[in-house]
Amino acid sequence: MKKIFITLSFFLFPLLSLYSQKIGILDYFQYKPENYKPMIGNHYSFVDKDGKVKTIGGVYYDEQLGKYFIFSDDFLNINTYLFVPEGMEVKSLNDLKNIHVGVIKGTFAEKYLFKNFPFLKLTVFLETEDMMKSVSKNEITAFVHNFPNAMFFLSRFEMYRKFKPIRLFEPKEISSGNKNEDQKFVFYSDNELTEIEEKNIQEKNSSFYSIPVLIGLSVFIIWLVLRRKKRKVKILKIPSERWSLLFHQGENDQLEFKASLRWDYKNSQINKILEYTVAKTLCAFLNSSGGMLFIGISDSKDVLGLEEDYQTLGKHHQSRDGFILRLTSIINEYLGKEVHRFISIQVEEIEGKDIALIQLSPSSHPVFLMLKDREEFFIRTAASSQSMGLRESHNYIRMKWG
Repeated sequence: MKKIFITLSFFLFPLLSLYSQKIGILDYFQYKPENYKPMIGNHYSFVDKDGKVKTIGGVYYDEQLGKYFIFSDDFLNINTYLFVPEGMEVKSLNDLKNIHVGVIKGTFAEKYLFKNFPFLKLTVFLETEDMMKSVSKNEITAFVHNFPNAMFFLSRFEMYRKFKPIRLFEPKEISSGNKNEDQKFVFYSDNELTEIEEKNIQEKNSSFYSIPVLIGLSVFIIWLVLRRKKRKVKILKIPSERWSLLFHQGENDQLEFKASLRWDYKNSQINKILEYTVAKTLCAFLNSSGGMLFIGISDSKDVLGLEEDYQTLGKHHQSRDGFILRLTSIINEYLGKEVHRFISIQVEEIEGKDIALIQLSPSSHPVFLMLKDREEFFIRTAASSQSMGLRESHNYIRMKWG
């Protein structure tokens, strides 16, 4: 039987398989890992606090399927920004008539700009890296990218510092799809879903774990650790004057806020569990696509600062340097010293209070969170740090690091 393949995060496979079987759509769809080629469109998923799948991110749509599902409330907003050189005054898109503008293929921005502003000199790119190379060669003057993803991805490029972001679109609605009456399709819409081709997908037979497999996993992980590169990964620091742009975004797969490193505001005391949760977040970012963690910002985006954390440190360490020293110690304890080459730590004053920003690049090898009696493996998905079991970890490691 012909099936439609849907690219999704590998972590969601067990949940999606059970859910798909329950609602009866396995005869129509085959899930593939997100790095399965060709990549098609964007996809999102939403898991509630009980771990139950509320929506399934998909990319397939045609008129026939359009009869089978409806859309509910928004659960994610994306802002699209135009990045122009510092000093360039842009009051409207009419100011860009003779300017070459880069845009990523398949995005809402590409379709919207081509349709509504045909006078723009648009250059379409498959990847952000390709677009930024054209910027460095002065082949394009400005470019369009989604936010907050742009703030993380673009920070890897030196020329990024020379650009300022201008909001191009209001938040774009991404809705969760629900079953329409008794139909059997649960997907989402981002207003312009992408149509893909039908493919013949051959399902692989699954196998159960055995002692040889566990031994093989251990050897595989050791081999990965030994072959990893030792050089420091370059992470360009985000200017503090742009941090406020991130404060207004909700937490997502590459952005999280923590009120403190070790001070428990609720119980007014030091809480070591908070240090563990910070390490868990860093571990998840390293094992996924990287990300940014702010410390000193509450979930409601209030600027709390680091003063309470400073007071928990030794008498001679109640400062930025003391905070960074403690954070470094936590990283060493839970994740190991080797991961520091993927991490950048900044402490800057925002609204009169010190705030910490930790930027992380994807690790070149699996990173485990080390406890006294066990090790844990986390990835970033559904805007949270999710733990993976042994079997899931093995599959994820094999797919991501090969």
